[in-house]
Amino acid sequence: MSVQQNGEKKRNRFTIEEDNKLKELVYMYGENMWEVVAKNMPQRNARQVRDRWTNFLSPKITKEPWNRMEDDLLIRKINEFGTKWVLISQFFPHRSDTAIKNRWLILQKLLLAKKMRAERQLSYEKASDISSKAIEEMKDDQKRVFSNENSIFQDFDTTNDFSDFFLEVDSLERDWL
Repeated sequence: MSVQQNGEKKRNRFTIEEDNKLKELVYMYGENMWEVVAKNMPQRNARQVRDRWTNFLSPKITKEPWNRMEDDLLIRKINEFGTKWVLISQFFPHRSDTAIKNRWLILQKLLLAKKMRAERQLSYEKASDISSKAIEEMKDDQKRVFSNENSIFQDFDTTNDFSDFFLEVDSLERDWL
């Protein structure tokens, strides 16, 4: 990272040319000579070149999508060891510890989203149940009112929806006032 004029750090992404040069240098010096490799790459230090190689460029690392078995194994190992990425990476020979951590973060987001959808659906169902019960109770009340011989609503058509009922109530209130 370099520092901009305003004091903020700016991330310098590896270019295609730098990736190609890094590959050549690693093939030339090997995977444990990061100081030597970094000296041949301006603007890069040993940690940056090592991380770029081990997490992205190494032919040992797969870029294939994660499958269900890997996800299940990851969840089991996190339950067993916690978030010790280097330790867990031993169970994933073609995944870097960074890729494993990133996958875990994605799984957490997916699990959280699924949980939130389920909670939302449950609250909708509860609201729907409450609304249905309230409507049924109102219909029962309406039937009792209309079935009463002394009711002023004897001639009111109970087969219509509540909008007619409330219009009738409004009309009666205006007459009363």
